[in-house]
Amino acid sequence: MTTRLAIDSSPRCEHSTSRKLTSLFVEEWQAAHPDGEVIRRNLIKASLPFVDLPWIGGAFTPPERHSPESAVAIKISNDLVAELQAADRIVIGMPMYNFAIPAALKTYIGDVVALAAAA
Repeated sequence: MTTRLAIDSSPRCEHSTSRKLTSLFVEEWQAAHPDGEVIRRNLIKASLPFVDLPWIGGAFTPPERHSPESAVAIKISNDLVAELQAADRIVIGMPMYNFAIPAALKTYIGDVVALAAAA
C-alpha cells in the first residue's frame, strides 16, 4: 500500500485554487489507487507553533528530562516528522504571494527541519 501526504497551506480555504488542485490530485490518485492511503494536513487549521525556547529544550534534551512544556512543544514536531516518514510521496498545495510561500508553510518546514537538525 502506498501513502500520500497532502499538505494544504493556503489561508483562503474554500476560495483557494491551490486547495482545489490538491483535492483534485488526491481524488484522482485515490481513484487510481483505491488501496492507497492519504494523510491530509491543513497547515492553517493546525496553527503550528514557531520554534521557541520550550521547543529547543525538548529537541536538545533526552525525553526523560523534558519539562511538561517542552514535551508538548516537541510532540507536534515529532507528529509532523512521523507523517512525513509514513508517506511515500508528498503533495503540497501552496499559493505564491509576492514570490514567497505562506507563513504557515514556512513554520511547518521550520518545525520539521529544525527537529531533524537537532537529532
